[in-house]
Amino acid sequence: MARWSVIALDNAIGKNGQFYHGLDLSFLPSDVLAVQSYDGVTCDIETGDKVKEKVTGNQEDVAVSSLSWWSNVETTWQTGYDAENP
Repeated sequence: MARWSVIALDNAIGKNGQFYHGLDLSFLPSDVLAVQSYDGVTCDIETGDKVKEKVTGNQEDVAVSSLSWWSNVETTWQTGYDAENP
């Protein structure tokens, strides 16, 4: 299983430690600051104010299958990979 990190403030997604920056993360809900998934099945979601860069909440052990936007994480990471590895 892949390990995922999404960092909204950096427009970055990492898969198994390989990060790509400057990605279009417009699919993320406006209050999501960061997401960590250690197994690709569940994740922890850090929420807050992007403008102030202030964390206001944390959801743990969220099933990625319950997130309508999760399918965009891998395809967006793949876009970054493909851009650097033509």
